[in-house]
Amino acid sequence: MGCGRGHRRHRRLARLLQEHQRLAPRSEGGQYGDPDIPTEAEFLAEFSPLRRAHAIKAPLLVLHGRNDVRVPVGEAEQIVRATGAELLIFDDEGHGIVRHGNRVRAYGRAVNFLREKFA
Repeated sequence: MGCGRGHRRHRRLARLLQEHQRLAPRSEGGQYGDPDIPTEAEFLAEFSPLRRAHAIKAPLLVLHGRNDVRVPVGEAEQIVRATGAELLIFDDEGHGIVRHGNRVRAYGRAVNFLREKFA
């Protein structure tokens, strides 16, 4: 049996790169590909985690900050709908969980999640 925990993961690579280009032009396009070039967009679509989410059979816990401008919370919600994962959203976090109380809550839930799934 396996399980997983998602934290700040990109579900659709093309959307990620489009958003990054809006925020910081060409910040990662050269590294991952350019979603505006059809052949590269096809490559990005092929390897986007959401495309294969239906194949995830292991229990999954997704942690996400509601104020994440790099990976909108809707991306986390899509993977949750596709997999039946558990979702824990932090209303006062962005791209990462940085507040001490939230880290305690997130890591505590992650530990309990693993205990539940491997018990």
